[in-house]
Order: sequence, then C-alpha cells, then structure tokens
Amino acid sequence: MKNLLAAAALIFAATPATARDPLVGDWGGSCRPDLQCWIEIRNAKGGGYRVRYVAANSMDASKVVCDAKGSVKAVPGTSTILAGRFARGQRIEILSGRGEIVVGATDNEPCGRPLAVNGVYQAIGD
Repeated sequence: MKNLLAAAALIFAATPATARDPLVGDWGGSCRPDLQCWIEIRNAKGGGYRVRYVAANSMDASKVVCDAKGSVKAVPGTSTILAGRFARGQRIEILSGRGEIVVGATDNEPCGRPLAVNGVYQAIGD
C-alpha cells in the first residue's frame, strides 16, 4: 500500500501544473451609481482574448442596459497590456495589475450611450 501511495505521489508531482492566466476572469467596476458593471476576459481561439463589457441594473443583474463584446491582444513586448476593439469599433486598452485591471482609451460609449467604461476593475471571485 505504501508503494502504491508513493508511486501516485511521484506521478502527481511529475505532472506539470497548468499556470492560470491572471488576465482571464471577471472584473467588477463602477460605471454609474444606478448600475453594476463588469468586464469578462476569456481566452480566444488562435490567441488573444475575448472581452465582454456588461452594465446592468444595480439591483437586478438580469436587467442589462449594455452588453458589448470585442477582442483584444497583448501589446507586443508586454504581458500586462491588452489592446483591441469592441464590435462597434470603439478602442479598448486593459492594463493588468495585482488583483485589478485598469481600462482606458475607450470613448465610454460601447453600446451607443454614455457609460464610464474607463476605470479600475477588481477581480470578482477567486
């Protein structure tokens, strides 16, 4: 039994761990006092990331007022700066830090109405 446990431990220790991409996840921010806003970042096929900006009623997240999708890629020579566009063509840049991201370089109208997309977003969940 000891040999079986030792063998299992050796196999587990020799298996390479997959590093979690610190940019991938959900990020919460403040776009307006009456809304809750978040950005979702996911890996995209072929490299880069899919990004989704959502603004919803502060009391009922199912009442979405803005849902903008886009794509971003790492800026060459960096691993912490992403740049790209929402589907409607607005630019977006994301700078990652410790447990937060800073969003900038957007016109703050991802859905054709003024919303404060620019700003600091904190990691949601783990």
